[in-house]
Order: sequence, then C-alpha cells, then structure tokens
Amino acid sequence: MAPYRRSDRTLLAGGVLLLAFALTACSNDNNPYSPGGGGNGTTTLVGVAAGASVGGSLTLILPAGTSPGPTAGPFSSRVAVNVSGTFAPTGAAAIPLGGTYDPSTKGLSLTGGGYTFTGTYFSSVLRGNWVRAPSPATGTFVLVLATPSSSPHAYCGRFTSTSGGEGGIFDFVIHGATVDGIAYTSSGTETRLQGTLGGGTAITLINPLNPGPFLATGTLNTSDNTVSGTYDDGAGNSGNWVAEGC
Repeated sequence: MAPYRRSDRTLLAGGVLLLAFALTACSNDNNPYSPGGGGNGTTTLVGVAAGASVGGSLTLILPAGTSPGPTAGPFSSRVAVNVSGTFAPTGAAAIPLGGTYDPSTKGLSLTGGGYTFTGTYFSSVLRGNWVRAPSPATGTFVLVLATPSSSPHAYCGRFTSTSGGEGGIFDFVIHGATVDGIAYTSSGTETRLQGTLGGGTAITLINPLNPGPFLATGTLNTSDNTVSGTYDDGAGNSGNWVAEGC
C-alpha cells in the first residue's frame, strides 16, 4: 500500500483547497449591495413616504448578510433582524428610525419620532403604510433596493391643479430607468405612481392600479436635480407638478 500514500495526501490537499474556494465564493463581503455571509457590508433601500399633509424621503439599512429579496441556501438568514432607517419630512429635521425586518415573511416594522412604518417586500419593491401619533396622520411609502447599476434617487414635490381640482404631495424615487412613487391630495386620496425614465431625462408616469392614458409626464433637470411636468388624471383634474432631490 506504500506507493499510494503520497497520492492520498495529494487528493486530501486538493479537497481542502476546493472546499476553501467554495466557501470563499459563497461570500461577497466587499459588495454592500450583495452581502455575503458576514463582514460589514450593509444593504440599503431608498424611497419616499407621503400622506395628505406630509411627505419626504425614506431610507432603510439592513445588516450585513441580509437581503430583502428571496433567501437562498441553508445558511441564509431566516429570523428577524434589527434594522435602522431615516425619515426626512420635507422642510423638517430627519427622524431616526429603528425596528426589525423578517426575511422569512419579508415584513418590515419601523418606529421613531411618533411614526410607525409597516410593509412587505414584493416584486423588487417594499411598500407599506405609516401612521403618526399623537398628532394623527396616515399615509403610504415605497422603498427600492440600491444596487451598483441602479443607485436610487428620491424626489419630493407637489402638484397644483389648473382645473379647479385638489393639489397635494408628489413624491417618487428613480432607480435606473424605473420610477416608483406616491401622490396624495390634500384630502387624503392616494394615487400610486409607476413609470419610466427615458433618455436620462424624460419621465412618464401612470397609476398601475388604474392604467390608462399617461397620468403625468415631466423632465429631469440634471444640472440642479429638479423635475417638473404636467399631469392629467383622466377624471377632470389636471395641472402642473414639480419636485426636487430629497
């Protein structure tokens, strides 16, 4: 059996090297947008929140090794993790938030400054509702995942009717060539916004819950990070809207 001992040792060493390579490949600690099994790379989601009387930008930070999307593999996190975030109401100081995210249910719960945000991640977007107390207010929010190829930018603004209708809040986030957002009238009627950014400057938005003619169009001014355009809800309310990076 002596002639085979060196071969056995070689096979064993090769097996160890292959195992080390496999374990290394499973981790991507240096990429904050695709966290691996440990390290200090966090995952960021960026978006907006709005209601009848308040709107602003919203940010969520997930700890290293946690992804809002589908979990994969036997070592993926299956338990709720502590998360942090910030809500920056337009014209007011930013509010720190803290809470939990459950990768198994894709459910989020955040609180801070009298606000409570609850939502669920689905189809690459985290949407949900918020409430505020003791000064009562309610609304909705949307968050999208930051990636190296589609760094999200939030825009906060208002729409003004030129046809005698209601005006209100007009907030959205651009990620890559996709736009997701929320519009709220001053009386509390929500319109979900979804659309595209074409050619780097042309914005087209519809209401995905009631698709039809274009709800709003606008132009992104990259020199000062502002956006402006017109809207028509198809029900007699039309006018102008403006927003700026927030």
